[in-house]
Amino acid sequence: MALRMSTENNMTLYEILALPASQSKTIFNSIMNPDDDQTDRIQLRFICFIGMTVVISRKHPRLEDVEIIANGTAGSIVGFAPSIQNSTCRVTKVEGAVIYEVQTLPELILVRVHDCQDTLVNGFPPGVIGIPALNAQVKLKHVKYVSRSSITVQLFAIVPGTTFSCKTCKDGITVTTLERLGVRTQSEYVALLRTIALNKLTLTEEITPEYIANFKPPHETITECKDFKT
Repeated sequence: MALRMSTENNMTLYEILALPASQSKTIFNSIMNPDDDQTDRIQLRFICFIGMTVVISRKHPRLEDVEIIANGTAGSIVGFAPSIQNSTCRVTKVEGAVIYEVQTLPELILVRVHDCQDTLVNGFPPGVIGIPALNAQVKLKHVKYVSRSSITVQLFAIVPGTTFSCKTCKDGITVTTLERLGVRTQSEYVALLRTIALNKLTLTEEITPEYIANFKPPHETITECKDFKT
């Protein structure tokens, strides 16, 4: 997705690699491209651009008191701190897109939280917060041909978002109407990403085939997904 949007809109792409602990470097170099489903929603290779929609996959302990930030909070990347200097990056080309490989992990990825007008950090614009790098243990039980069950890395617990936006609530209930995407820009949509089980799910209306048809993706999207499988 990032490669296609970069090519179509002439955006600058940045590739941010997780920083492995010294004892994990050898294994890390051999597994840099696993699907994040295999690494518990942790991306070892994160390709992004300014304006890209992202979702928080793990809440950083330093943001514990920031209630609006939670697993699943959506926002858009607005910058890095310190800012990334293109002249210090290694440049590669993939499928016609120019990618700047960041050599030094930034301290923060600046994210503007969707539907938030509050000042979250003094000196930052409304809705903008810095997401710090996280020290995390990546489990490798689903990755084949590695000699260890886990490695320790420093990375950003952020994954690319889709056309979904989401709103989180703490110790409460949010009631919202699900509609066809794009009908109203203020509509809220809930994406159940990598859900294993649902507990105490209450349906207030009957789910009909006509209702499900509202969420059928365009023909072009279906064709593109089929191409991925082949």
